Amino acid sequence: MRRLAIFAALFACLAAAQVASAQQTTPAASPSVTLDRIRQTGTIRLGYRPDDAPFAFMSSQTQQPVGFMIALCNDVVAQLPQLANIPNVKTTYVAVTSQNRFDMVANGSIDLLCDSTTMTIPRRKVVDFSIPTFVDGAGLLVKGNQVQNISSLAGQKIGVLAGSTTEQALHNTLTAQKMLATVVTAATYTEGLKNLESGKVNAFFGDRSVLAYLIPQSSAPNQLAIADNYLTVEPYALALRHGDEGWRLIVDQALSRTYRSGRVAQMFQAVFQQPITPSILQFYTFSSYPE
Repeated sequence: MRRLAIFAALFACLAAAQVASAQQTTPAASPSVTLDRIRQTGTIRLGYRPDDAPFAFMSSQTQQPVGFMIALCNDVVAQLPQLANIPNVKTTYVAVTSQNRFDMVANGSIDLLCDSTTMTIPRRKVVDFSIPTFVDGAGLLVKGNQVQNISSLAGQKIGVLAGSTTEQALHNTLTAQKMLATVVTAATYTEGLKNLESGKVNAFFGDRSVLAYLIPQSSAPNQLAIADNYLTVEPYALALRHGDEGWRLIVDQALSRTYRSGRVAQMFQAVFQQPITPSILQFYTFSSYPE
């Protein structure tokens, strides 16, 4: 409950920051290379990371991508007939990695990146972002309860997902605290979990919602815990091609309608298996643009 309260507070803080933006008027429609391609081919390409649960991952039952960001993206696609006059759009899912995802967006290989991508200024030099879709914070997944902060890991090995903002945040934290530790990168969260279970690393650094989702997948979940400290704040958004204002407008309009309609609350409950809190719902209310 304590972690949920802190998590809700993060949502409330980011929601307050969205008020001024949400009160802006909707810009006029712009030409769009992406929408033209979708119209011509009748297909939209959604990028996802197969190992990004609970936000995007491959379902073992359906063999189709599922997760919170996948649900949001599918809802955007469902609104294309009304918002962009593009009927009968077929969805193609394209697997990406944490290392190549932005290149795939920038070179036009995918139309929308549907994963737990954090908005940052350096990334905005390469891709554009939708309105916020989630907010999280980084923490430490450890064995037992001995580790409650990163300083207790001095001289030890800390795992992290390669190519993620948490990797850079980990390096920044170690530098700021003048602390020596060995950083061990993993290509996927599953690999990172296995490294922790086998003792290859003493802790795994990542977004807390992802870490919480990893624990039940462990061979010994009762031995794992997430340290209390929030070490970063990670605002998520959908990434799309840089400079395509027309496409970004449609995505933002669709997400805004999803948030205001209440469908986002249903998606949240389905994925996280708990009702959406008032603070989180407020975040989505303030993140949406009025029409």
